[in-house]
Amino acid sequence: MASRQQEKERRRQERIEREEAEKRAAGRRKRLQLVGGGILAAAAVAAVIVAVVVGTGGSDSSAEQTASAPNASAYRPSGSSRRGRSSGSWSGLPRGPEPGHGDLAAR
Repeated sequence: MASRQQEKERRRQERIEREEAEKRAAGRRKRLQLVGGGILAAAAVAAVIVAVVVGTGGSDSSAEQTASAPNASAYRPSGSSRRGRSSGSWSGLPRGPEPGHGDLAAR
Protein backbone atom coordinates (compact mmCIF):
# COMPACT_ATOMS: atom_id res chain seq x y z
CA MET A 1 0.00 0.00 0.00
CA ALA A 2 2.84 2.39 0.67
CA SER A 3 3.93 2.30 -2.95
CA ARG A 4 0.45 3.25 -4.09
CA GLN A 5 0.45 6.29 -1.81
CA GLN A 6 3.93 7.24 -3.04
CA GLU A 7 2.77 6.99 -6.66
CA LYS A 8 -0.23 9.24 -5.94
CA GLU A 9 2.03 11.77 -4.20
CA ARG A 10 4.54 11.71 -7.08
CA ARG A 11 1.75 12.32 -9.64
CA ARG A 12 0.33 15.11 -7.51
CA GLN A 13 3.74 16.81 -7.31
CA GLU A 14 4.22 16.48 -11.09
CA ARG A 15 0.79 17.99 -11.68
CA ILE A 16 1.54 20.92 -9.35
CA GLU A 17 4.90 21.55 -11.05
CA ARG A 18 3.24 21.41 -14.48
CA GLU A 19 0.52 23.87 -13.41
CA GLU A 20 3.11 26.29 -12.00
CA ALA A 21 5.12 26.12 -15.24
CA GLU A 22 1.94 26.85 -17.22
CA LYS A 23 1.20 29.85 -14.99
CA ARG A 24 4.72 31.21 -15.50
CA ALA A 25 4.42 30.76 -19.27
CA ALA A 26 1.03 32.49 -19.31
CA GLY A 27 2.45 35.42 -17.34
CA ARG A 28 5.41 35.64 -19.71
CA ARG A 29 3.08 35.65 -22.73
CA LYS A 30 0.93 38.36 -21.14
CA ARG A 31 3.97 40.57 -20.47
CA LEU A 32 5.24 40.09 -24.01
CA GLN A 33 1.84 41.03 -25.40
CA LEU A 34 1.72 44.19 -23.27
CA VAL A 35 5.24 45.22 -24.29
CA GLY A 36 4.54 44.41 -27.94
CA GLY A 37 1.29 46.38 -27.81
CA GLY A 38 3.09 49.36 -26.29
CA ILE A 39 5.73 49.27 -29.02
CA LEU A 40 3.04 48.99 -31.69
CA ALA A 41 1.12 51.92 -30.20
CA ALA A 42 4.30 54.04 -30.10
CA ALA A 43 5.02 53.18 -33.74
CA ALA A 44 1.46 54.16 -34.71
CA VAL A 45 1.80 57.52 -32.94
CA ALA A 46 5.16 58.13 -34.66
CA ALA A 47 3.62 57.28 -38.05
CA VAL A 48 0.80 59.78 -37.47
CA ILE A 49 3.30 62.48 -36.48
CA VAL A 50 5.41 61.83 -39.58
CA ALA A 51 2.31 61.92 -41.79
CA VAL A 52 1.22 65.25 -40.31
CA VAL A 53 4.69 66.78 -40.71
CA VAL A 54 5.01 65.58 -44.30
CA GLY A 55 1.47 66.68 -45.12
CA THR A 56 2.02 70.21 -43.85
CA GLY A 57 5.33 70.65 -45.65
CA GLY A 58 7.45 70.57 -42.53
CA SER A 59 8.98 74.03 -43.08
CA ASP A 60 7.80 77.62 -42.72
CA SER A 61 10.71 79.23 -44.54
CA SER A 62 10.01 80.34 -48.11
CA ALA A 63 13.78 80.74 -48.68
CA GLU A 64 14.26 77.01 -48.20
CA GLN A 65 11.45 76.25 -50.63
CA THR A 66 12.81 78.46 -53.44
CA ALA A 67 16.37 77.29 -52.87
CA SER A 68 15.28 73.71 -53.42
CA ALA A 69 13.96 74.46 -56.95
CA PRO A 70 16.93 74.11 -59.36
CA ASN A 71 15.94 76.78 -61.94
CA ALA A 72 13.40 78.78 -60.02
CA SER A 73 14.76 82.11 -61.33
CA ALA A 74 14.41 81.03 -64.99
CA TYR A 75 10.62 80.97 -64.73
CA ARG A 76 10.05 84.18 -62.83
CA PRO A 77 8.32 87.00 -64.69
CA SER A 78 10.74 89.65 -65.88
CA GLY A 79 10.12 93.32 -65.41
CA SER A 80 11.41 94.37 -68.84
CA SER A 81 9.18 95.09 -71.77
CA ARG A 82 10.64 93.47 -74.93
CA ARG A 83 8.98 93.61 -78.35
CA GLY A 84 5.70 94.84 -77.09
CA ARG A 85 5.27 92.19 -74.42
CA SER A 86 3.80 93.18 -71.12
CA SER A 87 6.01 93.72 -68.11
CA GLY A 88 4.80 90.43 -66.58
CA SER A 89 6.01 88.08 -69.33
CA TRP A 90 7.62 84.74 -68.49
CA SER A 91 11.15 85.25 -69.74
CA GLY A 92 12.38 81.71 -69.08
CA LEU A 93 9.79 80.01 -71.27
CA PRO A 94 10.30 79.48 -75.01
CA ARG A 95 8.71 82.16 -77.14
CA GLY A 96 6.10 81.46 -79.75
CA PRO A 97 5.86 83.06 -83.20
CA GLU A 98 5.31 86.79 -83.26
CA PRO A 99 2.17 88.08 -84.95
CA GLY A 100 2.88 88.75 -88.60
CA HIS A 101 6.06 86.65 -88.66
CA GLY A 102 4.61 83.15 -88.98
CA ASP A 103 4.18 80.83 -91.96
CA LEU A 104 0.67 82.05 -92.69
CA ALA A 105 1.75 85.68 -93.03
CA ALA A 106 4.10 84.85 -95.95
CA ARG A 107 1.29 83.41 -98.10
